[in-house]
Amino acid sequence: MNRRFKIELENFREQLFGEEIVKEYFKLLEEVKEDPYLSELRSKIDKKQREIAANIKNAELKKQLNEERNELKATYNSDPRVVNLSFLEDEVYNLLKQISDVLEQ
Repeated sequence: MNRRFKIELENFREQLFGEEIVKEYFKLLEEVKEDPYLSELRSKIDKKQREIAANIKNAELKKQLNEERNELKATYNSDPRVVNLSFLEDEVYNLLKQISDVLEQ
């Protein structure tokens, strides 16, 4: 890779990460990751998922565990920060898609 291209690529990277929507996304992502309550919910969801997998042949228990997992997921996904993170994730994806489309031309 030639030097000029590397410089231009680094400038582009800085511009991309300087976009307000991208900065907000990473800030909120860190908040969500670091929040003890949300972290505990994610841990409980993962545990339920493992329990479901371990009890795949027990239909009744599997159904109960599935319901419990779905309740935990609903609680997690209804947290305002998670809702906002999902919105920002879509916005960042759209931005990256636009960049991809330009590069493909």
